[in-house]
Amino acid sequence: MSLDDGYQLFGAGLCMGGTGLFSGLAMGKLCSVASTQATEEKRVEDESEGSENQTLLTVDTFRERNPRKFICVLVFLEAVGLYGLIASLVLISNVPK
Repeated sequence: MSLDDGYQLFGAGLCMGGTGLFSGLAMGKLCSVASTQATEEKRVEDESEGSENQTLLTVDTFRERNPRKFICVLVFLEAVGLYGLIASLVLISNVPK
């Protein structure tokens, strides 16, 4: 294996790792923001009703309220990871075994 082949494999690994990392971090941030928004909105509603209970909400509340937007963003983020996989496969297709 030559030095060029090594750099191709290294680039393929960086491509796949970078897109996978970006996709995962973005999904985590999206779910965190959605959960925080839903929790804050519920706290405001509870305080306006005079209730002392602070309920913990999950992302399910956000998904029930606006599922199309949530699903479209998740599909886009998965596509970014898939494109990274395809690009890395193209990069390593020319490397001799």
